[in-house]
Amino acid sequence: MIKNPNSKDGKHWTTDDINEYIKNKFVKGVKIIITSGAIHKEIGLINRHPMVCSAMKKLMKEYPNSEINKPKSGEGATFIVEYFP
Repeated sequence: MIKNPNSKDGKHWTTDDINEYIKNKFVKGVKIIITSGAIHKEIGLINRHPMVCSAMKKLMKEYPNSEINKPKSGEGATFIVEYFP
């Protein structure tokens, strides 16, 4: 089996997969700060920050949030959001 070069575990990650990965970190009533770069590293992606940011932005529509930092490009490792699930 050939592993996906964009993931350490060989899984082909989609935006929806990343969305679910982030949601699994939520604890009801507890705020959580998510950094795109940290999620990117945790799941072993390479050059997929826009996909991680897209998942984070999708969650911003579902949960109360506060955008803490947004890079000039709008997407990157330093995109940070505080969620209130």
